[in-house]
Amino acid sequence: MYSGGLVSRIMSDLLRNVYAALAEAGIRNEMPLVVGVSGGPDSLALLHVLLRVHSADQLVAAHLNHQLRHSADADAAFVTHIAAAWGVRCRFRTVNVAQLALAEGRSLEEAARFARYRFLAEVAHDIGAAYVAVGHNADDQAETVLLHVLRGSGLQGLRGMQPVADWPVDLESGNRPILQLLRPLLGVTRAAIDAYCRDHTLTPVLDETNEDVTYLRNRIRHELLPLLETYNPTIRERLTAMADVISADFELLHALETVTWQQIVLEQADEYVVLNRSAWRALPLGLRRRLLRHAVLAVRAIAGDLPLRPIELARRIAEEGHTGAQAELPGAVRLQVSYDQITIGRKGAMPQLDAPQMPTTTAVCLAVPGRVQLATGWEIVATPLAATSPDRLQWVADRWQEVVQLPVGAALWVRTRHDGERMQPLGMDGKRRKLQDVMVDAHIPAALRDRWPLVVTDDHLVWVPGVRLDQRAAIDETKRDTVFIHLHCLRSA
Repeated sequence: MYSGGLVSRIMSDLLRNVYAALAEAGIRNEMPLVVGVSGGPDSLALLHVLLRVHSADQLVAAHLNHQLRHSADADAAFVTHIAAAWGVRCRFRTVNVAQLALAEGRSLEEAARFARYRFLAEVAHDIGAAYVAVGHNADDQAETVLLHVLRGSGLQGLRGMQPVADWPVDLESGNRPILQLLRPLLGVTRAAIDAYCRDHTLTPVLDETNEDVTYLRNRIRHELLPLLETYNPTIRERLTAMADVISADFELLHALETVTWQQIVLEQADEYVVLNRSAWRALPLGLRRRLLRHAVLAVRAIAGDLPLRPIELARRIAEEGHTGAQAELPGAVRLQVSYDQITIGRKGAMPQLDAPQMPTTTAVCLAVPGRVQLATGWEIVATPLAATSPDRLQWVADRWQEVVQLPVGAALWVRTRHDGERMQPLGMDGKRRKLQDVMVDAHIPAALRDRWPLVVTDDHLVWVPGVRLDQRAAIDETKRDTVFIHLHCLRSA
């Protein structure tokens, strides 16, 4: 048994934590508040304490009967009885979660969670509440952190649950107010909550499924944590302390992410964002990953943390891919690479690629010196060079610039491709390849190939901008009676 002094401290801890949580969230006495009440020790103690620090007529106890246990109906009756006895309004609903899991293709745990939060959101919407309070405690926090460790989470998961958090599931409606999830007992241990219930003669219901170790969280609670306590008796406190430290670091990174986001966003709409590719590529690796996650969430609300694997694949493509390269991301979101931009948006709502395109299929003469204006804000510029110009090789690393060597008097044209056209790609010892195959290998989207500009002479193809130089136009010191020309495909100033 706890001593009288310890009991008083426990009571004080619960009151202090709940009062502080309401104050920090800005919840005043006259504001409605939904309380998720299962009937167990955590939620029952939470409702009991809230009655001491918040107006009873502004509280609504919400209970969802999952129909997963024989005692589920009795639990629902218990909650409604307690709410009536304490003068608190009560809302309840019955959902066959097992059927819901089959219908939605979810696990039983996931279906129960989604059903519960959807119900709580509906109750909050009905009474005009902006917050829903639930009874997660410090032991739940330790279990959550371990669960995320086992799943290989990043900082988003390792910081555990937050005292005030965004709503954990998609409300599937643009008309509902923004909801926040409040966890006033997150700093209180399960033992302290049990002691509070005993000393206030509260008789919570017991959920026998909490003992079922077929559920991963219960295995962590009943098997893994006790084992870890043989290595470190304070492992629960260490895990929650680690979550606090990581949470603070996460907020720091989030602030940096927010500032950097504003610096690299070129365009933002409801269904897509366009990032400055050069600026993004210059950032540290961790920030590049975070900004890709930020972009996905900016165009599609996704509950929970985004998996690392699709983010990593998208990152590599954004860093290394040629114009038109694409990556698929969660939530039916696509990443698309153009010359110096990264576009991330919902499929079917992507803006036109930032890529050079011919306005018509009519060939246009490219004078030297001179330029040809393209249809999408790009242009191709031709500049003569002296044979001994030191600038001849300085553009080798830029695929949008080339120095070509052509016979004196050769006319240059810019046109679109011809059916079945072939070229001799540089580096293939004069072997001919279909231009179609060269474009496919360069990941030029099919929709852009027919209007992709080509620099040609009357006799052969010279350059596919951004893709490949033709061997016949390459620099060769043995050639005679030739001129050197610098070709540059770029966005117009």
